[in-house]
Amino acid sequence: MSFRATLIWLGLAAVLFGVVCLVHWHEAGRSAAPPPGAFPAITASKIQAVQVRPGKGLEIRAVRTNGGWALTKPLEWPAQNLSIDQFLSGLENVVPSAFITAAEMRARPTADREYGFHDPQASVILEWAQGGLHLRAGAMTAPGDQFFVQVVGTEGAYVLPADFLKLIPSGVNDWRDRSLLNLNRLEFDRINVTNAGKVLSLQRVPEGTWRLVSPIRARADQNRIHDALEKIHSLRIQEFVTDEPGEDLESFALEPARLDLCLASGTNVVAHLQFGSSTSNLVYARKSDWRTVVNVQSEFVSDWQRPVADFRDPFVLSVTEPVVSIAMDGKEPFEVIQQTNGAWQIAPSNFPGDPDLVKEFIVALSALGIEQFVKDVVTPPDLPPYGLDAPRRRCLISFPTNSVATNAIELQFGLEQEGRVFVRRADEDSVYAIPAAQARALPDAPWRLRHRRLWDFPLKDVKAVVFRNEGQARRMIREGENDWALPPGTQGVINDIAIEETVRAIVQASVDRWSGFGAGEAGKFGITDKSPQVVLELADGKTVAATFGNSTVSNGAFVMVVLNGHTWIGEYPWILCRDIMAHLAPPQKRS
Repeated sequence: MSFRATLIWLGLAAVLFGVVCLVHWHEAGRSAAPPPGAFPAITASKIQAVQVRPGKGLEIRAVRTNGGWALTKPLEWPAQNLSIDQFLSGLENVVPSAFITAAEMRARPTADREYGFHDPQASVILEWAQGGLHLRAGAMTAPGDQFFVQVVGTEGAYVLPADFLKLIPSGVNDWRDRSLLNLNRLEFDRINVTNAGKVLSLQRVPEGTWRLVSPIRARADQNRIHDALEKIHSLRIQEFVTDEPGEDLESFALEPARLDLCLASGTNVVAHLQFGSSTSNLVYARKSDWRTVVNVQSEFVSDWQRPVADFRDPFVLSVTEPVVSIAMDGKEPFEVIQQTNGAWQIAPSNFPGDPDLVKEFIVALSALGIEQFVKDVVTPPDLPPYGLDAPRRRCLISFPTNSVATNAIELQFGLEQEGRVFVRRADEDSVYAIPAAQARALPDAPWRLRHRRLWDFPLKDVKAVVFRNEGQARRMIREGENDWALPPGTQGVINDIAIEETVRAIVQASVDRWSGFGAGEAGKFGITDKSPQVVLELADGKTVAATFGNSTVSNGAFVMVVLNGHTWIGEYPWILCRDIMAHLAPPQKRS
C-alpha cells in the first residue's frame, strides 16, 4: 500500500473517531428519560413534615400528628388535612412533561436564572424518617402551561404541568383548617349562652335530652337545639381577619362579645366561642383561646340569638316512649289500656280499641302546640282564673314502669278563651295556652276509639244478601263461590262476580271513623226506618244489617249498625257505597 493511501485511511479513521466521540459525548450528556413519576423517593403516607416557602412569603410548616396535620409555622393552627394530602399525593404521582439533563443545564451558564431557580416561586422541603427532599419551583415555560422544578442537590430539572402549582399554598391561610368547632371531638353536657347581656343555660339530662335551667327551669326544644348545634359544627371560616394579638377587639364588638357560646362538661369549659358585629352576611368571631379574629356566616349563628321562649319545648307533651294506657275523665270517663298481646281495650265499656285510632290519639296528644306561655310559675291561688283549680278534663298518660323518665304524665285542661284553652302538666309549674281546636279534637267518649271493623266472620257464612229501600226489597242467594241467584219467580239479570266482591267488601268493611253512639243519634245523620239498608243472612240463621243515611264530606255515607247490642254510627267509605248501589240495589224502573 502506498504512503498516500495510508494517509487517506488514517484521515478517515480520525474523522470516524471524532464522530464516534461526538455522538458518545452527546448521548452521555442526554441521559435516559426519567421514570414515570418525577420523584420516586416520595411516598406520601410516610412524610412526617412538609415545609413550604411561597416566593418571598413566610415559611409554612406542617407536621403529621394524631393521624392528621397541624401547622407549626408561621403560627400554630389545625391544618386542612385534605389539602396537604392532595399536595403530597400529587408530588408522588406527578408525571413530568420533559426532563432537562445536567449537561443541558451546564451548557447554559445562566440556567438558574433562566429556569427561575435563583428566585423560585416556591421552595418545598419534605421530611420522613429515613431522609427528605428539597424542591424548588421555578419559572413558567414560554407558553405558560408548564413550569420548571429542580431537586436541590441534583443536576437537571423537570418540566411539570402548571395545574400542579394550584396545590402549592401561596400563604398560610391556604392550609389553615376553616372549621370553627368540631363538636364530634368534644364531650359536653352544658351550654351557656350570653346574648346581649341575657343568659340562657341548658343542661343535658341523663336521658340524653336538653333542659332549660336558666333563666327558667323548663323542657327545651330538642330539635331547635340540635339544629343550632349542627350549624355551629358546620360553620366554616370565610376570612382570617387578623392574627395580631394587639388588635383592638372592641372594634369587632368582641370585647365584650355580643354573643357568647360556652360549652362545658360539668364545670370544665371545653369550648368558648365569641361573636361580634356583622358586616353584610358575615359576623366577626373568635375562640377565647385564640388571638385570631375571623369572619363566619351570620345565618349559622342567628339561632343562638333568639329569645329564651324560642328554646322552650313548643309542645305540652312529647311522647318518646311506649304508652301503656291513657285515662280521660270529664263528661264520659274512659281508659284505653294496652293488652299483653299488643291489642287495645277500652274500659269500662270493654270495647276493643282500634289501633290506628289509638295511635292518632297519642299523636294528637303529642301535637298539642303551645301558642302562649301564659305564666311560668303558678301556685294554687293562681289557678282559678284559668279554670285549672277544678279542671274540665284530665288526661293521664302512663308509660312502662321501667321507664327512665317518669312513668305517668297528667294533663289538666281548663277554660277556653278567645280560641285557646288553658292547660298545664301536673309535674310542672307553668300554665300554657293551646289552640281550642286541638283540645276539642281529643276523643271525649270511649266509643270514638272502638275498633272500626264492623263484623268478623268469613264470606262463606253469608247465605243471602237483601237490599231494602223505600218499601222495596231485592234478595240474592249465594249458592257457592261466585255463584249468586235470584229467588224463584224473580225476574232480572245479576253479575255474580260483582255481587261476590261487593258482599266480600261488606263483610270486611271498616268505617272511616265513628260519628255517633246510641239509637237516639240516628236522626242527626239522616237515618230513618225508610233509609236504604243492606241485610246479610248468615248460615246460623242470624242477620246483620247496615242502614245508610246522609252523605259524608268524603262522598261516602253515614251508616248505622248494631254491634253487641249497641247502636253505632260511622262513616262508610264512598267506594263501597258506590258498589252497593251499582250491584245490590234493584234496577230503577224506567218512567
